[in-house]
Amino acid sequence: MFGIVYITIPMMLLNLLLKDPGFNVVLYTIILIWVTDTFAYFGGKAMGKNKLSDISPNKTIEGAVIGLIMAIAVSFAYKYFFVSEITTVDALIMGFGIGILGQVGDLFESILKRYVDEKDSSGLIPGHGGVLDRFDSLIFISPFIYIYYTYIRYFIN
Repeated sequence: MFGIVYITIPMMLLNLLLKDPGFNVVLYTIILIWVTDTFAYFGGKAMGKNKLSDISPNKTIEGAVIGLIMAIAVSFAYKYFFVSEITTVDALIMGFGIGILGQVGDLFESILKRYVDEKDSSGLIPGHGGVLDRFDSLIFISPFIYIYYTYIRYFIN
């Protein structure tokens, strides 16, 4: 039951977000996830000294902070160069939320794998922790983005 709720509801919310005829918030979200993951990885490799968590021993605080900063920076850049439908406040909140929740989703998925004593969630993508590892951030971020973009941002702006 948990698996159905954990995966299905976030994906349904993404589908609902695709109905926006202007700004492609799903593409924006995926780009920011990639930015966060990429910069957290390389930033952690280059400057990481302090372990972020015992859950995922290769992740560092420095990498997490660099990933977060770059998510916010790219969110602003995306807003100013490509999207007029979101405000500066939207870019800040969504960049910050994606930068944080993406990393939380990654750690949560690591907890799930450790709970069932598995290194990979599947063997379909060798060396990448499985299919679920490719979507763990998106699963955690989707409800936040849906609720913020659909409801909350109108009260803030």
